[in-house]
Amino acid sequence: MMNVVMEAEPITKILNNFLAPFDCEARLGTDFAYYTDDSSITYALLVRDESEEAFQKFVEKLFPNIHAPIFLWSFLHELGHHETEDEFEDDEWEDYMALTSMDISNEVYFELDIEYAATVWAGEYIQSHVEEVAELWNKLQPAIENFYSKLNVEGE
Repeated sequence: MMNVVMEAEPITKILNNFLAPFDCEARLGTDFAYYTDDSSITYALLVRDESEEAFQKFVEKLFPNIHAPIFLWSFLHELGHHETEDEFEDDEWEDYMALTSMDISNEVYFELDIEYAATVWAGEYIQSHVEEVAELWNKLQPAIENFYSKLNVEGE
């Protein structure tokens, strides 16, 4: 049986090397998320759901000239939360938390100020750091492909 966390370690290491200047840390999770309490980002490898597809459509509409993989968009969006969290007051965070605990559509969710700001930060980062983002993806892509190839071998 494949130890998913252990097999994802090379990916986690690449992400953490990238995140070091941001004073933030990545770990494998079941979804992409940012945790303010410990400035950590979880990333997902085994999930493809309707919210991810809706997010892809959202970023394509918001930044039609950026053709980055959804993994990068999702990861940088979560880093965007880390980088923009201080732009919002406590009452804005309370409103956001109340809204996100409700059953709202993906379209409404992505337009929430805090979500929108994180996505804009990600898009602007991709546009202004083309070489760094390309270098990150050039390291990540083979590591992700290796993860999936091991998963397929173990699953057979």
